Amino acid sequence: LSFLVLTGVYVGYPPKQMHDFTASKVSSHWIFHVAIAITVLSEIGVQTSMIGFMNGVIQAQSQEPQMLNKTEVEIGKVNLVDEEEVRNSESFNYSAFWEYTIHEINVAKEKIQTNVQQKKSLENCPKVFVYPSLTKDLSDGGLTKEIAEAFGKGFGKVKIDTNDENTNIIVSSLMRDGQFRSTNQFSLARILEYRILTSKHCITTNPKEADLFYASIFPEPGGETKWRKSCQGDHNHTNEHDKDFILQHQQNLTKNILSQLVHLTPETSCRHFLVVSKGHYAATPCRGFWSDPIFEFQNVMRIAYSNANYETDETSDELYRLDSQVTLRSFPNLFSVPYPSSLHWKRSQPCPWKKQLDQEQKQIDRNSNTNRTTEKISKTIGVQKKHFMLFTGRLDHGDVPVRQEILHQCQNNTHGTCTLVIKPGEGFKKFRFALSDKLQSIFCLEPGGDSPWRKSISDSVASGCIPIIFSQATDANWPWFWNDWKAMGRILVIPRKEFVQGKIDLHTLLHTTIPSDLIPMMQDTLSRYGRRFQYSLDEDENDGVRAILDGLKQESLKKMNANGVCQI
Repeated sequence: LSFLVLTGVYVGYPPKQMHDFTASKVSSHWIFHVAIAITVLSEIGVQTSMIGFMNGVIQAQSQEPQMLNKTEVEIGKVNLVDEEEVRNSESFNYSAFWEYTIHEINVAKEKIQTNVQQKKSLENCPKVFVYPSLTKDLSDGGLTKEIAEAFGKGFGKVKIDTNDENTNIIVSSLMRDGQFRSTNQFSLARILEYRILTSKHCITTNPKEADLFYASIFPEPGGETKWRKSCQGDHNHTNEHDKDFILQHQQNLTKNILSQLVHLTPETSCRHFLVVSKGHYAATPCRGFWSDPIFEFQNVMRIAYSNANYETDETSDELYRLDSQVTLRSFPNLFSVPYPSSLHWKRSQPCPWKKQLDQEQKQIDRNSNTNRTTEKISKTIGVQKKHFMLFTGRLDHGDVPVRQEILHQCQNNTHGTCTLVIKPGEGFKKFRFALSDKLQSIFCLEPGGDSPWRKSISDSVASGCIPIIFSQATDANWPWFWNDWKAMGRILVIPRKEFVQGKIDLHTLLHTTIPSDLIPMMQDTLSRYGRRFQYSLDEDENDGVRAILDGLKQESLKKMNANGVCQI
């Protein structure tokens, strides 16, 4: 028995580490061997003493290790920390959280460095055939080449309430250049129409040359009511008579669409795509061509802001529980894309806040010459922005427990590091002031909304504000746009349940314990890769429109044989 116990300890935990039983180093393999020893020892009546020993080890697991000094945590040198340790520690372990975050950053950096992709250019854009003559009832009046119909109107002149001269200059120039717009959050289909139809490189009128086929069906911005009326009329689905009418209406609509998509064949079906400018489930009433598709539409690709059906559970670690199986069955070939932001970049210009970022870097360089510490240098970025962390939005919808905890922490924040903009004004004012605040903020708090996917995240990335995300369901969305750089440009606060319980303090997490190099590194990441998360006003080989077209082409190629024919 002694040999068994000692062998178990040795196999799971080498002697040179036996002196250290802190939570971050206890081996589950060692505990397994001790469990075997308990089973054997229980036969001779010593189970109680061994269980006491086991409880002591498990208690040691829940103890918080010594807090790491920020200057000791370098992005290039970090010990791997299991995500489960971050999730299961009894009192939140900030140092383990940041070690795991930095590990993820290093993995992302390595992947970017080793993943050599073909250089993008305007000329190698996938060629898209846009169906030009769909009837007006299907095309909501016809295709558009008007920038205001796609991106919304510009804001014109407005006075921004800020003492930050740099931000005033940036906001004024964005409004003057038309990059700051009242973009409808449901306008993606119109944006794609405009960008493809006005492109010199991404469009073809010859279906034989097309990489992709776009059928812009019901593209006018609207929510679930719009999609219900378009696909089943104004009928009550609970009435038995109306149910029969709705079914007939859906079947006739699908036949009508199919008759107008003259190039949709089994051989080309995997190169066709449809767009719903909302969560995919909004168009559930569009049975036959969008949801629960008939054979002809089963291979067609679908674009929406969401990637899976979900349910909510406010008592769990994750509010939104995704159901990928239902999604795959009813919405095949579904791919998620970000909401349009209200701030749009231009191909000919760097990111809109680049001038401000360059000025901040010069200030850091000047501070370096005076031998200030790295920790103090990182704080100069916060000093030069009006807000350290910002929440804009409502408190009565979406992930209410997280939003209420944000409210509680910000209201009790005595450091001046948290700003709340609750229920911003309606219309232009709402977008105008929310975006100007984001331009002046280091971190933007992004709890889930009515769904896990939130337009505010697009606005934050486009504005150079590092998004703080509280849901893994949100974080898992939009892989084409940020999977390679996401770890370097956002912070995922998990577990959610511990945040709701007040165990994770945002000021401690983002201001006191954050490694000093992370803020400037993440801001630089957004300036380098954030272009992909927004839809530029003009033709741009590195923006979100191009990411959509490249992603669709790659997915279609996976379903084609060597002769370019789609496989059913």
